[in-house]
Formats: sequence, structure tokens, C-alpha cells
Amino acid sequence: MKLLFIRHGQGEHNLPVPDRLELIHPRLTARGQAQVDRLRERIQVTSQDLLLVSPTVRTIETALILTAEIKDAALLTTPLVGPRMYPPPDSPSAPARQPFGCDRILSREELGDAYPMLTVLTDEPSACWEESINTMASDEFAARAERLIHALRLLDFPRTLFISHDGTINGYRELLGETGLSRDDFLGEAGVWERELA
Repeated sequence: MKLLFIRHGQGEHNLPVPDRLELIHPRLTARGQAQVDRLRERIQVTSQDLLLVSPTVRTIETALILTAEIKDAALLTTPLVGPRMYPPPDSPSAPARQPFGCDRILSREELGDAYPMLTVLTDEPSACWEESINTMASDEFAARAERLIHALRLLDFPRTLFISHDGTINGYRELLGETGLSRDDFLGEAGVWERELA
């Protein structure tokens, strides 16, 4: 099984404007949409792929562009691929800060109303939806992420695409065995990291 971790395209919160990180539910910019269009041509998503999408507007917009030409795309959303601080808040190197407004996730109700094409995974406790994984302790994140990867193996899609955020992707990369990562290893706008699982 191949895993592709995809960072969303440029969002409104990535622009050099005052209080940009406090924007609630930022969308993709025109540049971000173009970045994802180019990525779509490169990775060629098919109906055989599973897409796990962070419950934020910019990641959902990224997923919808990637699957624009697919009738029955398998689009699932879960807070387990939502925004996550990096380094994680319980790391000695983490700066003390509150989560940014741009990292607030959509509620299950908002997702159902605005994006009926998404299947909302509801087996995570309410706390994961209310507080997201942004500030979750590293051991709890690892346990939940490992269960998610195990469940993906059982689903047996040839390729699973995680449409997510830099900090979250670095967290999964570490879970999958990478070491020595830092913020310098962030993928950047519409970046991709691949891992083949046996």
C-alpha cells in the first residue's frame, strides 16, 4: 500500500497580511488552486484511491480539485489528519503558544451541511472533534495515528492520500520511521511525501 501525504495549496492564511494566522477557515488562494491543479496532473488520482482529508476548508478544497474529474471519489474526513502543532506541544523544543485560528477544524455538522460528498469518520471521540489533534499529547497522537494506519491496511486501497498540513505530515513521517525532522522539512505548498508500506 502506498501512502501519499499532500500539503494543501497556498491558503489565505499564508499571505503576508496582518493577523493572517487568526483567519477562521481560510480558503485556497488563486495561486493555491493553480498549485493543486498542477499537482493533479502529476499524481493522477483515480477512483481506486482513498483520500483522507483534514476537516478544514483549504484541505477540502485541495481534495476537490484533485478529484475534479472522478465521479465516485472515496473522500473521508477525520480530525486525525487535521492541523497539528510541530514540534508537538509536549516537546521540549516546542514554543509555548495557543492554537491559531486558522487551524480550527469544521464540526461534523458543518461538514455535513457544506460538503455532503465527504464521508465523516465519526468513530473518534468528541474531544478529537472539539479540540482536534493540534495540541494532543504525542503518545496519544501516535496511538490514534497507528490505529488509523492499521485500519487503512484492512481497507486495502492500493493508494491512500492524506490531504493535510505541514505539522501533521511531519508527525506521521516520524510515526512511519523518519528521524531528525524539523520545521525545515515541511513540504510547503502542495508538496508531497510518499511512503510504501509492506
